[in-house]
Amino acid sequence: MTEQKVTRWRWKSAGQTGLIHTTSQLHAIRLLSERGLSCISVQREHLIKTPKPADKEWLQTIEQWLELLECGLPLPDALKHSVNQHSSKAMTWLVNDCLATIKLGRPLSSALKQYSDWLPAADIQTIEWAESSGHLVSGLHNILTLKQQQMALKEQLTKALRYPLIIAAFACAVALLMMTWVLPQFQKLFGNANLPLLTQKVIAISEFVSQHAVFIGSAFCLLYLSCRLIRHRFPAFWRHCTLKLPVYRQLVIGSREQQIYYQLGLSLEAGIDAIHALQLTTNNLSCPVYKSRLHLISYHLEKGLGWSKAFRSSALNTPKTMSFIQSAEKSGRMAQAFKQLALYQQKQLTLYSERISSYSQPLLMLILGGIIGTLLVAMYLPLFSLGEQF
Repeated sequence: MTEQKVTRWRWKSAGQTGLIHTTSQLHAIRLLSERGLSCISVQREHLIKTPKPADKEWLQTIEQWLELLECGLPLPDALKHSVNQHSSKAMTWLVNDCLATIKLGRPLSSALKQYSDWLPAADIQTIEWAESSGHLVSGLHNILTLKQQQMALKEQLTKALRYPLIIAAFACAVALLMMTWVLPQFQKLFGNANLPLLTQKVIAISEFVSQHAVFIGSAFCLLYLSCRLIRHRFPAFWRHCTLKLPVYRQLVIGSREQQIYYQLGLSLEAGIDAIHALQLTTNNLSCPVYKSRLHLISYHLEKGLGWSKAFRSSALNTPKTMSFIQSAEKSGRMAQAFKQLALYQQKQLTLYSERISSYSQPLLMLILGGIIGTLLVAMYLPLFSLGEQF
């Protein structure tokens, strides 16, 4: 007998709304009736698509569960107290559905697996392992710590790239405005007069931009859409190409390796074995390049090789990494070694970000001043020539 597929349903009752997972509409109505809910309307969730909760809402939910569990509340009571603390309807429905599933005697991870399209797979696996080992609080703490670390890294990368991008965009906007609006006015003013060479060249560029503005704009739009398509359809190729960019490459490498080492350190410290720790770390990554590297390390560990030999066979075999891992293998403190590596990578990333900011600011100001200065000189040279004639 074939097993029926479990589907997500959205139900409505008198003043209440929520989600439930079951095999059919009739079964959903029966289960809801057992909860004392009457006048029920049940529809397939994909017909009235519910927006998935944001990552910050999931992080806040984990933080609330952790605080309540650390206060000594049982898991059902912790979920019940956290229901009304969400601004998102989707997260409220998710917690309510998890609470109903737990009351049926099933684990929390089983309920969360039904929302695998909403929640990170690595978080669900961590909670599943934590429940099976009896360390749910420790598992939630690891997820929370890792998420906060990732948000801090993202903010650091954004801060390093935000200012240069703003200055570059401003420089392009000013140059485009002067070439398409200001310079044509000067050209009308002087007509067919004998203009200086610099002014002639700048006006020629201005005319080219004005005449082909639609084509240039379309080319940039096509380039943007092509990049988005490649990033979506061929993520491995996209990551491989972006890792070749000089400045961005160092930022990505530093952030990815810091994330990998921190996740491994937390997992091993929580008592997870090496293979499962690597699996959790791999599932928590979005970069296919680093996923393949961790798969290779996991393969060698399964073959019976040690950490140092497994890392030496991968692209993560930097001298600093190998030094930490070899020392940790001798002392048996792999978790501490990975956390120290993560701390080292974070410091290096911070220094590199500060170096980018300190170098890029004067360089971009110099470029901006050069562009605007060249355009101003090109506009005022005819005035100087006209003044000399009188």
